[in-house]
Amino acid sequence: MKNTLLALLILFISCKQDTNTDADYTSDNVVEIPEEFVPFYDRFHTDSLFQINHIVFPLKESSDSTMWLKENWSMHHPFNDMQGEFVRSFDNINGIMIEKINQKNGFVEIERRFGKVGDDYNLIYYKITSQFGQ
Repeated sequence: MKNTLLALLILFISCKQDTNTDADYTSDNVVEIPEEFVPFYDRFHTDSLFQINHIVFPLKESSDSTMWLKENWSMHHPFNDMQGEFVRSFDNINGIMIEKINQKNGFVEIERRFGKVGDDYNLIYYKITSQFGQ
C-alpha cells in the first residue's frame, strides 16, 4: 500500500511539472513565445550576417530619436546574466516579442523588439538606457 501511494504521489508530481520550453516566466505570468521565434533568436545572436540582415535599418529609438545605422552596428551576442547581475524577461504583444534586460542595481536597461516583416522576424526597435549615458 505504501509503495502504491508513493508511486501515485511521484506520478502526480511529475505530471504537474511544466515541460513547456517555449514559455518564459515574468513574475507570475506565462509569456507565450512562438515556436519559430526560438531558432530565429538563437541564430540572431550567433550569425553576424544573419543578424545584420534581420534588422530594420535605420533602427529608431523612440525616446530620443536615436538612429542605429548599419555602418556602426555592434553585433549583439547571446544573453549573459553576468553571474546574476542582469535579468531578462520577454513579453508577447500581438506577435511582437519584447525583450527587456535589466541590471539588478538599475543602472542599465535594454529593450529590444522583434517583429515579423514578411515571413521572418526582424529587430525593429532597440533602446539602451544607462545612468551613465550611452
